[in-house]
Amino acid sequence: MADNIWDIDQASAHQLFDEVYQLSPNAMKQPDKEETTVQPSVQKTTSQPEIVIGLPTNTTSSTDKAFLGKVMAAVGIELSKCAVKPVEQNEETSDLLDALPEASTLLLFGTHSAMTLAHYQVIRKESHRLLAADNLSKIQADQSKKRQLWEGLKQLFK
Repeated sequence: MADNIWDIDQASAHQLFDEVYQLSPNAMKQPDKEETTVQPSVQKTTSQPEIVIGLPTNTTSSTDKAFLGKVMAAVGIELSKCAVKPVEQNEETSDLLDALPEASTLLLFGTHSAMTLAHYQVIRKESHRLLAADNLSKIQADQSKKRQLWEGLKQLFK
């Protein structure tokens, strides 16, 4: 008998498991190589990121981008997981939503579209959620705007 009650020989283990699970004699047989070949199933996904960030075309500095990364990290989202889209001056919010049907969340910073919406308040439109805000430079320079953005983001991502 073994020193440890859990140490049992292989024959006893087979007998125990064969009785408990009523395994057939072939159950422990190694399968043929042909039987173990698995055909990988490839699924192509063309999904877009669920979060799209709209920024004015050609006006975002590296400081603004770094700040945006910190803002998104504060709500637990990596900026690399978001689609950052340049928004033309005359582009309307409805056009953005039509162009990005898979996006569930749209953040607009300092775009013309953002100027026509209530700032720092979550807006629901069909299956989308939007948050419009001032441009990133203004937010960085104004503690009050930072607080407003934080409150809006908490509502957006709760």
